[in-house]
Amino acid sequence: MNNKPKTIEITSIGCPFPYGGMNTLILKEDCLEYMAGEEIVENIDINTVTQEQWDTFRATLDSIGVWEWDKSYSPSMRICDGYQWGVKIAYDDIAIESSGSNAYPENNALNELFKAVEKLINGLEFF
Repeated sequence: MNNKPKTIEITSIGCPFPYGGMNTLILKEDCLEYMAGEEIVENIDINTVTQEQWDTFRATLDSIGVWEWDKSYSPSMRICDGYQWGVKIAYDDIAIESSGSNAYPENNALNELFKAVEKLINGLEFF
């Protein structure tokens, strides 16, 4: 079974600098493009990602319940800075688009997603 997604667009933005930063992972046609800020840190050839890595990534998405995440998360009070994130992942059989500003899915699920991303990008830090 091919567990390679059709779409991956994951972004995390922390504020204010220097304590925060921006990380982005985008699945392009032939690579996983990892960016820190506006700089491309790594272009990982899609052919070097093993089927086991894709299977593990999909299993993590399933186990953290990413498919049931709300479309949007926000705190009850307005906060002008802090942390924003966005997730867009699509497979042939299922998809999710979710984002948040200073609010997150339950059970540390967003951090578990970021750990799964790090495994796809050869251990580079994604937060």
